[in-house]
Amino acid sequence: MNFYIEEIKLWFKGSLEPKSYYLEPNKVNVITGTATKGKSSFISIIDYCLLASYSKIVETIINENISWYGIRFFLNETYHSIARKAPTSGIVSPEFYYKKESSFTNELPSPNIELIPLLKLLNNEWGITDELVTLNEQKNKSKTKISFRSFLPYSTITENIITVEEQFYDPAYFHDTITVKESLPFALGLNTMYIENSKRIEFLNSEIKKLERKKKSAKDRQEKYRKKLENVYIKASEKGLLESTIPDITKLSNEDIIEVLDNISNRFTMLADNSKIIREREAFQKERWRIKKEIENYKKCIEEYDTYIQNLQKTKDSLKPIEYLYENKEELIQSIETVRFIDALQTSLSKIKTVVNMPPKPDNDVYIKIKNLNIELTKIETEIKNRSHVKNDYSKFSDIFILVGKIKSDLEYAKKDLAEPFSDEGQLLQYASELERISKIPSMEESLVKLKYQLEKEIQHIYNQFTTMGRFNNYVVEFDPERYILKIKEPGTIFTEATIGSQSNYMFLHIAYFLGFHRFNLINNTNSLIPSFLFIDQPSKPYLFTDNSSRDDTDKYKLYEVFYIMNNFVKWTVENEKKTFQIFMLEHTHPTFWEGNSELDYFNTVATFFDNEGLIPNYVTGL
Repeated sequence: MNFYIEEIKLWFKGSLEPKSYYLEPNKVNVITGTATKGKSSFISIIDYCLLASYSKIVETIINENISWYGIRFFLNETYHSIARKAPTSGIVSPEFYYKKESSFTNELPSPNIELIPLLKLLNNEWGITDELVTLNEQKNKSKTKISFRSFLPYSTITENIITVEEQFYDPAYFHDTITVKESLPFALGLNTMYIENSKRIEFLNSEIKKLERKKKSAKDRQEKYRKKLENVYIKASEKGLLESTIPDITKLSNEDIIEVLDNISNRFTMLADNSKIIREREAFQKERWRIKKEIENYKKCIEEYDTYIQNLQKTKDSLKPIEYLYENKEELIQSIETVRFIDALQTSLSKIKTVVNMPPKPDNDVYIKIKNLNIELTKIETEIKNRSHVKNDYSKFSDIFILVGKIKSDLEYAKKDLAEPFSDEGQLLQYASELERISKIPSMEESLVKLKYQLEKEIQHIYNQFTTMGRFNNYVVEFDPERYILKIKEPGTIFTEATIGSQSNYMFLHIAYFLGFHRFNLINNTNSLIPSFLFIDQPSKPYLFTDNSSRDDTDKYKLYEVFYIMNNFVKWTVENEKKTFQIFMLEHTHPTFWEGNSELDYFNTVATFFDNEGLIPNYVTGL
């Protein structure tokens, strides 16, 4: 989450001029000075303006001289200004001033918003949705609700915890919201996936229920429709109106039953005029006889042609000996009279061939006519069959007509209940398949274990940059999400170190954890609810020096290494990730420790509280 503080403003009692402290984004902003100057009150002021239900602001000198506290911060592309009236006798004030996209003035703020509306507004700006609140209530049975304040502990290293062995958040702060253990899954980004999945599961369940109701309704209507058809069919069967060749009803589809019943109606409707039907049938029978006779004639013509061709072939075959004699007469016969006789036979044979030439085959039209006559004959046979139920001796059809009319009426009534088939089966199967797949997504607890290893990887990346931890250099980090603490162990071993000695080493662990956590979010959690901001109170606490002498001294080199790692983290965020990150650090170290040093080029000195300078200016205290 893109967040940084631009201004911390103090309005003093009386008519004194307010005091502002300005921070820069993408910098390690430092306020440094000696003890008892009010440096640690900055986190209390920030917390108080961010709607804390308590006050940790020191009463003496600080709160007793201040009328209003204010912070101006940048959150998700928008500036927000919040001022809160100073607490009285340790009791927090309900009076707030809020303005969006507007800077503070030196005029004393006037209350313009109450706590609950401001909390809702900031929750909304922060991305605390109703779905997230519901998900938190489902996962955590705590009466305390999740809010934007639930994610401030991940950006706060107070003086109270920075060197403590097993304490990575300060219980004195943020106790008015859910615990770090409860907020950790959301801090790691699991809320986005689970809220989206919950919404999708809710949608799928709703759509599946709708489609299943629609499917059941269609099925019920289809069954009702089928039952009506069967009742009509059974009634027709019982009255003897069905042909014996029709299959059992269980083998017939709805369409088949309708066709059978329609045929009954159509067939018996023609019985209304019995004499007319008989006349029509007789006419069709005559036409059938005529067509059959015509077909027979055409076929007889073809048969006679075939017989003629066969006889002609036989005649030709009987003349073949004469041809042979004629062709071999010189060799076979010497008599002139015989030769003349054979020549005469040959002449007669030629005349016979001319006369008995092969006649043409019957025209193709004959075959086409036969085919068309057969088609016409089939139609006529159908017409005759449709009228075959009428006997010449029928005298009364009134009962049959009434029954057929009732069948027809029942069929039309049944057709009115014809239901459209269920056409969304594919969509229903698709939704069911997706629901099954989403439901198999690991639980939040299982996913948290997986993210734990990714988080440890990023913490390890920071930890490996430390070179001044002696034998603990290059140890392996292990994060305990149950107790929210970081431990280390020797590579290749199972158990973590029970203790790692000096306060300096524990300070290193805190820096490694918090920077590693933010590195994880910057890389993996695009919808992070953790602000891209880190407050660090006095990492020099284990060393307690204020000047820049003897940089080769071991302790000073260790502190310098911490500063160098912080500087590189901001540099990496800005230059590599193209994102925003701000560190606000309180220190004892003199600014010359970083000023003018090209390796600490992302450091920015906000204020120095040495000699008589402090959080409350001298013109206020009169010192």
